[in-house]
Amino acid sequence: MDSPPNRRITALESLRNIYLFAATTKELEKYPNAELAGVTDNTDHVCAAMVNGKLRMDATENQETVVPIAVPVETVRDSVHCLEEVSTGI
Repeated sequence: MDSPPNRRITALESLRNIYLFAATTKELEKYPNAELAGVTDNTDHVCAAMVNGKLRMDATENQETVVPIAVPVETVRDSVHCLEEVSTGI
């Protein structure tokens, strides 16, 4: 079980990640159509991209799509904003 100081460190690290994610989503709005990352090997592929203003993530394994998701960047930004608001007490 984590001691209180360890939980405090974890909470602070999470808060830093929220701020980083907030800044990133704000920048993503500037690039409505851009490939952010793509990794491919013999059978697997992972891609993160902005497509028509939506953050799209695709992963395939053995030629089968296993994770297709597309979320409007505004929705991501609003969710991050809500996390920022509830984290102010950390």
